[in-house]
Amino acid sequence: MKVILKLLPLFLIYILLILLLANSRLEGDEIRFFQYAKNLAEGFYTSSDNPVFHNGPAYPMLLAPFVVLGAPILLMVFLNAFLLFFSVVFLYKTVCLFAKEKIATIAAYAFGLYYPMWRQLDALGSEPLAIFLICGFLYFFYLAFQEPGVNIKKLLWPSLFLGSLILTKFFFGNVATASLIFSLILYASTRRRKFLKMFLIMGMSFLIASPYLGYTYSKTGRLYYWSTNSGEVLYWVTSPVRQEYGQWFWDVDIKEGRIPNIDPRHHEFFSSITDTSFVKRNDILLEKAKEQIKAHPEIYLFRAFVVNPFRLFFDYPNSYKEQNLTIYFYMFYHMFLIVLGLFSLYPAWVNRRKIPIELYLLLGFILIYLGGSILVIVVPRYLVPAIPFMILWITYIYTNFVEVKVKGR
Repeated sequence: MKVILKLLPLFLIYILLILLLANSRLEGDEIRFFQYAKNLAEGFYTSSDNPVFHNGPAYPMLLAPFVVLGAPILLMVFLNAFLLFFSVVFLYKTVCLFAKEKIATIAAYAFGLYYPMWRQLDALGSEPLAIFLICGFLYFFYLAFQEPGVNIKKLLWPSLFLGSLILTKFFFGNVATASLIFSLILYASTRRRKFLKMFLIMGMSFLIASPYLGYTYSKTGRLYYWSTNSGEVLYWVTSPVRQEYGQWFWDVDIKEGRIPNIDPRHHEFFSSITDTSFVKRNDILLEKAKEQIKAHPEIYLFRAFVVNPFRLFFDYPNSYKEQNLTIYFYMFYHMFLIVLGLFSLYPAWVNRRKIPIELYLLLGFILIYLGGSILVIVVPRYLVPAIPFMILWITYIYTNFVEVKVKGR
């Protein structure tokens, strides 16, 4: 209760923002999330004749009881305030594992006042749930490593949060798979128990998410099939149009001419696959993306390793779009993170043997996520799941290895 009261102003801010900005009309992605929730309420997730796996089932599962009860849309949106608030609580509790409460409070407010996270507050969307799950995962992961032995019950909690995160954001399924392989290699070569813990957490989280893969297999006949949208995101980042920056556009906007001055090749291509099934469409887009990479590898590499990191942190540059003032909001917050992160590298290196291995493992996990993200399309909200760890890392390094002294005259 003491923690709740300490952080309560953040919750009140979230509620106020929702009251000011939210409306009861479904728009954009909200329509799809609501439809998935309705499907679940009726006993299925997607149709068998033309299955579409665009979003994970975790968030629609959260909405389904409200749909069954006929709750108003605004009430579902208010879930965002609770999810974000308890995300901040989880980060506070994580920092308290190695720092004083005052430091944890500062870290919690630094995260709770993160502007890009607020942009997801006023609509139905999976980002607040993903943020809540990543913060819960960080807390229970760090907590599980405080014990010397391998306690399956303690490992189950981070596995549940990560498994749910995979079912919210499919990309974390690939992150968990890569982490599973790396942790197995590390354990096999060192026999260190903490690497075994990492392997077990990744393995159990994958098992938790595996029924979904079984479901997609039953609908598509494809193994390890997460999404029918993977081809589209890769298509845009590999586009051969040199004046573009790999930004994603909705195919309906392309076909209906809502993007001024867009290259006509996109309209021609998307018009040619209008009548194909979602699975077949995804296959065609993936093949097209591979062709574009082979034809212009330099364009893809430039976008992946130069343009995408900039857009991830600063929402710039964007194709066919006038830049607005939001770039300064992103720049203001992210420059603090970047500068503090860079300055943390030296004390971290000097004290590298003192940093707990669980922090290194989480660092590897987040780097896999960010490294994989820039290989496809990115928008600033994709950075949000990494922000809690960045704050955690900076807080740990500066509270344990950095001391500021003012020299007297």
